[in-house]
Amino acid sequence: MGRYDNVAYEAPCPLCGTALTAWQTKDGRRVVQTLTGQELREQTRYRGDVLFYSNRDNCGTWVDIHVRARRPQPTRKERARMASPYMWS
Repeated sequence: MGRYDNVAYEAPCPLCGTALTAWQTKDGRRVVQTLTGQELREQTRYRGDVLFYSNRDNCGTWVDIHVRARRPQPTRKERARMASPYMWS
């Protein structure tokens, strides 16, 4: 049993429809804090992708949610440089 952070999020169980409220992640700082949606977005910004999960004991469902970090888009100048044959020689 390791350290984790809680995630303040609510979603229905895909199998039985009951609200899932006990979400956890090990992709954060793991100091047993409760992360809000804004804090989770900040973690994806600085730490990359984040996975958080919950389970429903009554129906045995395990749910994972994968939050992908937004990657910055290259500028027009950077795209032109990447397309240049001289960059790869």
